[in-house]
Amino acid sequence: MRSVGGSEIRRNVLVDGNNLLHRAYYVFVENRLKEGKPILCSPSGFPTGIAYGFLSMLSSWLYDIQSPTSVSVFFDGTPARRLAMDPGYKAGRDAHGIKMSPSDDMPLMTLRDGRTVRGEMDLLSHIIRMLGFDVYHDPREEADDLIASFVHSRPGEVHIIVSSDKDFFQLVDDRVVLYRPGHDGFFDAERVGDHMEKLYKVRVLPSQIRMFKSLTGDSSDSIPGVPRIRKKLAAALCSHPDVSSLYASGLPGLSKAEREATVSLRDRVALNFDLVGLDSSLDVEACRRPGSEDVSAAKDLCREDLGMKSIDFSGFKIGPRSATPVPVESWLLDI
Repeated sequence: MRSVGGSEIRRNVLVDGNNLLHRAYYVFVENRLKEGKPILCSPSGFPTGIAYGFLSMLSSWLYDIQSPTSVSVFFDGTPARRLAMDPGYKAGRDAHGIKMSPSDDMPLMTLRDGRTVRGEMDLLSHIIRMLGFDVYHDPREEADDLIASFVHSRPGEVHIIVSSDKDFFQLVDDRVVLYRPGHDGFFDAERVGDHMEKLYKVRVLPSQIRMFKSLTGDSSDSIPGVPRIRKKLAAALCSHPDVSSLYASGLPGLSKAEREATVSLRDRVALNFDLVGLDSSLDVEACRRPGSEDVSAAKDLCREDLGMKSIDFSGFKIGPRSATPVPVESWLLDI
């Protein structure tokens, strides 16, 4: 992949930490347990499977991205705002015991720099910051909203969001792209439309995603939509900027049954619109834990103390490698 913009344009890589955590858990913890293999641990017995999976995958993905000015990792807190609106939001989601806040039942480890960490997430957060990457976490906010707020607060910069979560399609525009590991890489606005058309047989652009999901629902987040509404007809209504405008239109194109169902579920659709929308007004600086780059120390800690000898730390390099910068518009068209 080519470099983004010239040297004057900041290129921020924004990592959806929980999305990557769950991948790491499935591959390096759950799958090993299913196969009867022991979980990965340091020589002293401290669990390292999630941290190892997270770092090894992130290193390989950053090679695809090339030339980031900065890398920031965002972790979920409790979705307090959305749960207050809908207690069923994300019902049944399994957190796999992954908690950002340390508790007394978590193992302790004293690191070579003298810091004592409690639990694997505390360890991972410390290593991430040693790599020079900022960590963002608010115990009452989701990573999605923190990332949206980061992007909104830096309109003149280029942002590459790393996540397989389709909720981020909403943010894609001429300076925001989504890198979806395992889903053929980079998504600009045109490719988002292609992807939605492949899934639903109808083209939905980033600006229409929020209304589309408000009408059709999102089973992954336990958000019910209008039953049996046809995706093609729902997409035709998605140019409306808000729910009031949607219903003022008279819902043209829907069948009588679809229109009646949509009208009767207006409160649900309005609630969905609030649930699906990303909050871009948060003060992300208030929950930022700045990185302090010492890649050599991070490498020694991982390899010597934790037994993570196969991680390629060259993937964590921030700044230009060998790619030649090109205008941002050309780069976005060339993904």
